[in-house]
Amino acid sequence: MGLDAFVKARYGERQVTKLANIRRGGDNNSKGSSFESYYAAAKVCEIAATRPNLDNYMISSQERAFVDDLCVRQLAEQHKENFQAKNSSGFAAAWDAEMEERFRMQMEIDANFYQAQSNRQVLLVSCPIMQAANDAKIPNDMKQNCVSEFFPYYPYSTKVIYASPELRGHLKAIIKDPDDFQAVDTAFRVVVSAWISDDKARSVGDVLGLAKGMSKPDLFRDDLPERPGMPTWLHELCMAFPMLEARVEFGNFKVSYNGLDVDLGANPDQPQPEVLRGLSTVGEAFDFLMLQVQKELV
Repeated sequence: MGLDAFVKARYGERQVTKLANIRRGGDNNSKGSSFESYYAAAKVCEIAATRPNLDNYMISSQERAFVDDLCVRQLAEQHKENFQAKNSSGFAAAWDAEMEERFRMQMEIDANFYQAQSNRQVLLVSCPIMQAANDAKIPNDMKQNCVSEFFPYYPYSTKVIYASPELRGHLKAIIKDPDDFQAVDTAFRVVVSAWISDDKARSVGDVLGLAKGMSKPDLFRDDLPERPGMPTWLHELCMAFPMLEARVEFGNFKVSYNGLDVDLGANPDQPQPEVLRGLSTVGEAFDFLMLQVQKELV
């Protein structure tokens, strides 16, 4: 059973329509909010600073969900967290009946559709007064799974770091020189860039590893993973054939087309330019990538 069928059976056709409208609104604003992007980058830094095995954590934005701005999955523990980000101190950020309905449905979807052993739903706001007011409004039977959290917002990342001792501490924990504020500030900007560079679900190891690879000189601790950026030839191939979708997944480069995936590994060989120029259709391009994998296996 797909998600829409599950929602229709459990809540009715009206909620399927609402789910689609939420997704459309999210797609229109995908990665466009500095508040959401700064928080996602801060979450990457938090996990990198406090947890082992960064590939155990998958992070994504704008999933098809009733609480949809950010999702963090803890794979081995089957734990799922969803965040609804509201950069407001007014009614838009308030816990109300509509928000309660969405959060209740998402709790049940995570537990019964995604089979998450535990789940947490977060209303993220940029006003501490609104955060406290929201927490007071959450019904007792939802408090185990639902919470409102505060994260500061400023247009410039430097001010966000100044305003968030937690973020500052996490950044200091993952860089080589925690006493250099310029390094702290630059490291956060690089993590933000790594986050917004791709809208696919990725592990925290992939996001931080890309940030480490982008950092010149490398500001991050030597024991943190480093993931190379997408090879130029693969990027150009996907630009030439937009139906090909490339992504980094657990350090490997994967390309999807028409429901099929090909895993090119962590260090795919660069093809000869004349071979790439000879590819005239997306089918030929995908067949070529599959052939490269077969050669590696042989």
